[in-house]
Amino acid sequence: MSNTERQILQNQFRILELLDRENAESHAKRAEILYNGFTGAYSKVFDMMPEISEAVCTEVQDILDMFRALALAVRSGVDCTGIPRRALQFSGFDGNHEIDHMVFTRYLTKNRGGWAELGITEGKLNSHTLRLYLYRPMLTRWRQSRDQWKLTREDLLRILPPRTSSQGIE
Repeated sequence: MSNTERQILQNQFRILELLDRENAESHAKRAEILYNGFTGAYSKVFDMMPEISEAVCTEVQDILDMFRALALAVRSGVDCTGIPRRALQFSGFDGNHEIDHMVFTRYLTKNRGGWAELGITEGKLNSHTLRLYLYRPMLTRWRQSRDQWKLTREDLLRILPPRTSSQGIE
């Protein structure tokens, strides 16, 4: 944020401090944070989540599309003998370390109703374990498919991580 933007916002909070006596203390604290340039405290000023980058948003959509393609392969009758169904299903993002991915997935699936066929429920959003280290190589291998939307058994076997058990992806 530029010094000019900080100054404008700080002035607005000073005005609110005078006009809104009921919340004057809160407005004064926000003005002080801006005046001093305490970037680590800006979340208290704006009372909102930090921005999620365009790269993360694109990655989430690509990952969901990949799982959509995997589900489509299953529904279209691709031979999945020996391939655990759970390995072909989206299993969320870690709520402690992949929070941006998880929050954006929630927005896309709950607020916008996207990827409904994946059956992503609130309980499936948080995997409680890191997933990007698995999803990213899968995504690379999915993109190498001859036709990403008409996957073959060989595509499925190539896309899935090497350590796939009957419980799903390890």
